[in-house]
Amino acid sequence: MTKNKELTFTKVLVTIGPSSESKEKIEELIDLGVRLFRLNFKHNTVEWHKSVASLIKQVAEQKKVKVLVVLDLQGPSVRLKLGQENLKIKKGDRLRFVDKFDDLKAQNICLNPAHLVKQLPNNARAYASDGGLSFFVEKQGNNVYLVSQEDGVLRNNVAFSVEDIHFKGLEVLTERDKEGLSLLKEDVIDLIALSFVSSAEDVKYVQDLASKIAGKHIGIISKIETKQGVKNIDEILDVSEAVMIARGDLALQTPFYKLVAYQKHLIIKAKEKGKPVIVATQMLESMTKNDFPTRAEISDVANAVLDKPDALMLSGETAIGHAPIKVVDTMLQIIRYYESSWLYNLCEAGRRLAPAPRPISAPRAGRGARTSTSYPTSSITTLDHTSTDDLTRMAQAASTWAQDYNSQDLRFIIVNANRMRSVDALTSLRPNKPIIVVTSNKQVADYALLRYAVAWSVYYKKSNNLNSQQFVQENLIKALAKIGHLKPGNRLLVLSENYIDKKAVYKLETIKV
Repeated sequence: MTKNKELTFTKVLVTIGPSSESKEKIEELIDLGVRLFRLNFKHNTVEWHKSVASLIKQVAEQKKVKVLVVLDLQGPSVRLKLGQENLKIKKGDRLRFVDKFDDLKAQNICLNPAHLVKQLPNNARAYASDGGLSFFVEKQGNNVYLVSQEDGVLRNNVAFSVEDIHFKGLEVLTERDKEGLSLLKEDVIDLIALSFVSSAEDVKYVQDLASKIAGKHIGIISKIETKQGVKNIDEILDVSEAVMIARGDLALQTPFYKLVAYQKHLIIKAKEKGKPVIVATQMLESMTKNDFPTRAEISDVANAVLDKPDALMLSGETAIGHAPIKVVDTMLQIIRYYESSWLYNLCEAGRRLAPAPRPISAPRAGRGARTSTSYPTSSITTLDHTSTDDLTRMAQAASTWAQDYNSQDLRFIIVNANRMRSVDALTSLRPNKPIIVVTSNKQVADYALLRYAVAWSVYYKKSNNLNSQQFVQENLIKALAKIGHLKPGNRLLVLSENYIDKKAVYKLETIKV
């Protein structure tokens, strides 16, 4: 355990690329507090991704911190093929679709895959060049055209999107994506981000394949960027480790003016399901070239923070931008300010309408001698049931009491659990204290890093001589005090998950140092 510079509830997921792939840059990012790293498999070779992922893990090990590496797969792609590299077009130009690449010539275009042309509806709005060029679909007899809505240059093999259309018959993974999954054998990739997820079946297919290759469970971050993905968000959340609001394509595949509504809706849904949610795309895009964000970007990041997602993502800003460290520091400055602002709790999106149940009385904790390895505790309550409702009630009690208790005395909420569900029950409520996860389940320790407010996740090897309660009392408290995060008089709130005769027992207690 190392001292975090300044703890933030909202995490930053940083994309690594040519601007940030060096050991020195990765060290600086970790020193800033970054624990989540993304590799975009759309670019570079398999060997590059293996090398960079290994380097991230190596640097993290040297610095004695845990990190997560996410491999982002491109997923199914629909593209426009031209008979030349670039085609100048003017407003009103009509580009005719042809079935075969051999028929391509000026003003003729081909869709790849070609059979999808039949699914284009008349008068549909379509986009190319990341929204830089817009068209309307026009059908006349057996011919299908794109009618340009502005002047511009259309590039060969550019990505193509159609508003409110779900193309049928596309493969979930490309052949290149399957090459990327081979990296799971190297044990340097922790999570897979899957593009254009439209159903739970998409997630299950990739998760089964990825887990088989890795020889262990691999979590899937489902990227929501289509109308179908928004529509099926409940079933997608049920089978995903997390979801990412991929705003780039979402703003092209749905009416652009609905983007903010979808963003807030998806954050609410994820919190209701107790699953992490990441807001992504163009959050500080101008800083790819500039040293200072636009006012709109500052507002975008701030408003996203106030909605309390688990993480915000930086893409090209850190992958190819001229000052990746400054970009991350800028985002962290915005996060820290608004997390400490009076607006933070007032503006929370998706706050549960029903008030959380309050403990009948405030717990009283015993005082332990500073030099003792034994820290007396006072139990708030213990429930001996197996239902999820009891876990939820305990998590609500912990979150509510943390909110009400003297902020200076209560320093951390400790979650002792070997199931991610127990961690998610608390983090989904967005408590106002940093969380430390203590577990003998290594994957829980790893994946907890993605969760809101989790400052550290601590993995220990369970034995007959050491259980989780002993670990907290004899190891964790000393470590926190050593790095300056605990002092005499501070309290910890501990939510524990144990099993008695195969029944889950959830216990909430306080420890006073």
